Order: sequence, then structure tokens, then C-alpha cells
Amino acid sequence: MSEEKENDLMPEWDENEEDVLLQGQMWIYNFFMGNWQKMLFGFGGVLTIVLVHGIYTESVVSVQRDVHSEIALVKNELPEPNQMAQYGLAPMDNPSDTKRMESLRASAKEAERIAGEANGTAAWFAWVEASKIWDRANEPEASIAALKKAVGLSSIGTDLQVTGELLLASAHNDIGDLASAIQVLEATTSGDLGSLEAQALINLAQLYQANSEVDKAKATLDKVQAAPEPLLSTLATLQAQLEG
Repeated sequence: MSEEKENDLMPEWDENEEDVLLQGQMWIYNFFMGNWQKMLFGFGGVLTIVLVHGIYTESVVSVQRDVHSEIALVKNELPEPNQMAQYGLAPMDNPSDTKRMESLRASAKEAERIAGEANGTAAWFAWVEASKIWDRANEPEASIAALKKAVGLSSIGTDLQVTGELLLASAHNDIGDLASAIQVLEATTSGDLGSLEAQALINLAQLYQANSEVDKAKATLDKVQAAPEPLLSTLATLQAQLEG
């Protein structure tokens, strides 16, 4: 088994509850940091690197661990992506490779089956994984449908809810549907944003800018109270562009 495949597998869960929570939090961190390139808006350089902290709580129970284990097995069977994709020089998978596309679609359907039988946080991660696989299979509408399932879940917490909506907006934007991307984030920013407030507002402002709605972009940026350090450069650049 390759090192990359091993990294795709969920770690063994210790029986000690504190260890379980810590490992859950580390898995979330690794998940987002390992997939940040897929969380970039393709139009106008709209950034959606999402930082999630402390999401796992006492809801990490045996049934959720089982779901994560099942998803890990699905991921482990995925074909290796084209290594040039990480440099933006090629797609992860050749859409003309019929056998490869069929394999990816089958894996996406299996991930959806797992997600449909899960609930809460575990279901959220399963739907997001299904969306990622559909995206690799060159099925953007199916990818968006899976993300809608993720954001439609209840009892997943504000950070996961907002993260799902950021991903959904990104997916709409990737297929050129800027209006839907804006609609998603307008709804997102009208509610509780938790620790992702600055991220969501900056993303929405960038979408407004891409849609030539400069006044709305400026007004949205004015709502940013404090941005985490990784977003400061993006915030400063956007402010300069809007004032220029």
C-alpha cells in the first residue's frame, strides 16, 4: 500500500474519549489542509481556504467511527490522481478514460449510500467525500447535489454548515454559475457565521467584485471585523483593488 493510500485511511480510534476527540480534530485539520486546492474558486481567484477548529465533540460515537471507516475504504479504492493536477497542469482524471470514469461514479454512489445511512457530523463528511468523487468523475451537477445534502443536514454545528455552504458556492462558481454562488453566500452571511465570518464575507465580496458589483463588494468588506492571519493578505489585496 502506498504512503498516499495509507494517509487516506482514518486513524485507529482509541477507547479513551479525550484521544478520540483529539484524533477527530486532527483528521478535520488534515482533511482541509490536504484538499485546499479543491477549495479555490476558479473565477477571479476567489479564495475559500477554510479553517475549522474544534468541531468534533461528544457526538463522536461508534456509529460515526464506522461511517468514517467505510468512507476510508471507498477512498482507498479510488484510482490514483494525475500528479500534475496539484500544479494545475492537468485534471485529476482523464474524462476520456471510460473505465476510470465508471469506477469513480461507482465509488461516488457508494459514498452516497454510506452518507444516506449516516447522520450528523459523519453524514456531512460522507456527503462531502461523495461530492469530491463526483467532481473527479466529471459530474458537476451530481457533485453540487451531494453538497446540498451536506448543507441540508441538521445538528452539524455552525462551522460545518458554513463550510458546506462555502464549498457549495465554489462548486456553482466552478461551472460558471456566478449568480447561484452569490445567492448561496448571501444566505450564508445573513445568519450566524461562527469562526468563519471573515472567510465567508471575503468570499462574498470577491464574488460581487467578479460580478462587477463594486458597491456591494465594498459594503460586504466593511462588515469584516477581524480576519485571521491567513486571510490578511487576501483582504488587503481586495481592499486595494476595490479602491483602485
